[in-house]
Amino acid sequence: MKSLVVAAFCAALVLSPAAHGDDDGHFEGLASETLEEAVANLRSHTALLEARLSGDVDQEAMMDIHELSYTLENAVERLSAEIARLADVLEEVHLASEQWDDETVRTQGAVFVDGVRTVLPE
Repeated sequence: MKSLVVAAFCAALVLSPAAHGDDDGHFEGLASETLEEAVANLRSHTALLEARLSGDVDQEAMMDIHELSYTLENAVERLSAEIARLADVLEEVHLASEQWDDETVRTQGAVFVDGVRTVLPE
């Protein structure tokens, strides 16, 4: 009985939020500082999520999913910011095309195309 109590206590320590990260008990996840990092993190961690969802979602799987969700959230946040930036760039292309502004259409059009190719590689 004593060993059961000790095992339960140890499990509680290991599974407590304080044992898994910073002061508020949460993981930070991998950073997505650039669009390329965000896309790479989305690919890798979506595959990890898919793998965990393909089997039993037991306590261990749930902890893994919880942890990897932080990286996915960081990546989605960066991707959302980059998509918003691309929308602004596209609007510049649109307005420049109405004014027959060849230089802006070419430069901002290239920025837009590069961004889309990063998000949606062939």
